[in-house]
Amino acid sequence: MELIITIFTIGIVAGGGIVWWVVKSAPKTGSRICARVRASCGMTEETPKPKKSEGLIQKQGKEKAQKLKELLKFIVEKKKVSNNEVEKFLKVSDATATRYLDELEKSGKIEQLGKGRSVYYIKK
Repeated sequence: MELIITIFTIGIVAGGGIVWWVVKSAPKTGSRICARVRASCGMTEETPKPKKSEGLIQKQGKEKAQKLKELLKFIVEKKKVSNNEVEKFLKVSDATATRYLDELEKSGKIEQLGKGRSVYYIKK
């Protein structure tokens, strides 16, 4: 029984050592092997990686600008609006409605009146 435990322990130590050696000797990102792979695929250091998020960011920016225009038009039509009305109109969260209203207020397009729960917004 002691022999089995000893062999098992030696196996664990040897296996751990092998795993450590393989991980330590694996090619790093900047190694020559990785450079060869990139070169064989036609990717050089000058070749920029495609930015997938550029289209998404532009799309989100356009959507936000559109929603801000809709919101301003809504405020003009209703004369005064609350945060809850904006949430329902734009179908956005409370936090998003607050951000949109703050942005319009900071840009000088609307004005916040009232305090606490009775806050509402009007066109300047």
